Amino acid sequence: PPGTDVAYFGAGQPERYAAALAENHCMLAALRSHLCAGRRIYGEGGGAAYLCQQMETASGRVRRMAGILPAVARLNRQPQPAAPVEVTFDRANWLGDTGTRLRGYRDSFWSFEVLDDLTHQSKAGIHRDRLFGTFQAIGSPVHLNFAAHPECLDRFAGFPDTGLFG
Repeated sequence: PPGTDVAYFGAGQPERYAAALAENHCMLAALRSHLCAGRRIYGEGGGAAYLCQQMETASGRVRRMAGILPAVARLNRQPQPAAPVEVTFDRANWLGDTGTRLRGYRDSFWSFEVLDDLTHQSKAGIHRDRLFGTFQAIGSPVHLNFAAHPECLDRFAGFPDTGLFG
């Protein structure tokens, strides 16, 4: 809606509705306009998969998605139980400064092939897909625990200097 500062896409099962999501041109245009207006987008798990350039479903079918995040999302055929993880920001973004550490759990339903090395937001190594995107649009297979990070929640809600939640 007009005046929205941040669009949040949580988990879910976008693979079940991949065709409808890919064909919803009004939503895709609204998301691009949202970014062009300088606003923010955040997606976790299935929400991040929807924001990627492409999504591969369990049947192997590939569909174009929102194209907001420079990655391909692949639905894992044999997901593992959720596991606690920590993410350390490799570069500053609207959620936190360089070196910020956040905890959450990794959604193993999705794997992400990040297509642009400059878009990794978390530390190098085997877990570089834990946070990726641009300054304005961020995606992650990690579901952040905002209750454990009130300073991050402040930034997420657009109150970076108030300590409203922390």
